[in-house]
Amino acid sequence: MSITCRACGREVSEGKYCPFCGTRLEASGQGTDPVAQIIAEARTMVPLPKRKAFLLEAQKRYPDHPEIEWELLFIGDGKERSQDIIKCDLLRMFRERMPAKERARRRELLFSDPRLLRCLERSRDPEERMEEYLLRLCTEYIEIFLEGDNRVMWTFFGVHLGGSKEHVLAAPCADMMMAIHMDGDLTDEEQVLLSRALYLAFSARTGGSTKELDKEMQRLGLKANWRN
Repeated sequence: MSITCRACGREVSEGKYCPFCGTRLEASGQGTDPVAQIIAEARTMVPLPKRKAFLLEAQKRYPDHPEIEWELLFIGDGKERSQDIIKCDLLRMFRERMPAKERARRRELLFSDPRLLRCLERSRDPEERMEEYLLRLCTEYIEIFLEGDNRVMWTFFGVHLGGSKEHVLAAPCADMMMAIHMDGDLTDEEQVLLSRALYLAFSARTGGSTKELDKEMQRLGLKANWRN
């Protein structure tokens, strides 16, 4: 039996998380749940400020519903930079050089966002919810900022010049994992959680194949230290 993902609205046949957006499928609203319908409608809205306004209005009607707060978590405040409205843009700190103050701001928003803390407080399983949060951020980052970048994907007028998606995504994702590993201002736990989420997001976006990423990790001397 297929399941409709609450976050992206796509049909998923199996698995714990949606392979398209990283949302935990067990949390997906089904049937005639009005909040599930609101979230599904919100996910179709662009630009993101319009989506945020829609969700904030819905939150007034359902102030105690955790899933609306959760959906808002993936939209930034947009106060300082236009890209901040895309929450997953925080991960750009692991691909670009940035001033220390900006990196600190991004770390704070990534792991200590007040909305995130509220969501974790209300969750029956905060650890699993945190994993879901990071997985969705990483999945959205790969889709938007890597797959959506012709310089990464080696595309010319829509034609791929550099091989399979798995092949061209492996190096930038491995480089991000190295940057996470080298960030001394992240705790060991934060490094492990974020690296694991990026690895799983890569797998989701490449149909479950991680062979090329494993090669790149081995080249960089990285170990998947979250595995048992």
